[in-house]
Amino acid sequence: CAADDLTAEELVERATSALDAARREDARHRNFEELANIDPRIRLAMVSGVEKAIEQGEFALMYQAKVAAASAEVTGAEALIRWEHPVFGRLSPADFIPVAEKTGAIDGLTMWVLDRAIADQAEARSAGIYLPISVNMSARTLSNVGFRDLAIRKIEKAGADICFEITETAVIESD
Repeated sequence: CAADDLTAEELVERATSALDAARREDARHRNFEELANIDPRIRLAMVSGVEKAIEQGEFALMYQAKVAAASAEVTGAEALIRWEHPVFGRLSPADFIPVAEKTGAIDGLTMWVLDRAIADQAEARSAGIYLPISVNMSARTLSNVGFRDLAIRKIEKAGADICFEITETAVIESD
């Protein structure tokens, strides 16, 4: 829906983003919803820049330990993505993940995370550290059979110990 405080340029930007997402997903329609408190210039950079950011090496993974409450033993690690944008600095995953989901860029971003987590886990194993790594995945990405099959093949080929955690931000759709 159009808001009174939006410029014509912002309305066209939203419509174009929704159209691009619908085409990528072979869907009849898509809505572009405003993300609260995001500068329109940053939002546009996120909408148009995820694939480029992957190519330019702007993303990085950080790992958060998973600890068993009863024993205080580290039982794994969760991969957390970070985006260092060359113009806007560090962008919050809470801002760019929903944009990636809405624009269809989430599959490429998730594959990058998976590839990086597999490589990082192999490097840790060579140093004698054996921990499963959890990777967040949207329900929409998980429902993509091609993505799912490719991810499984990559994990098996690498002998990796990867766990997918399903995010609650996307809903599996059925047309």
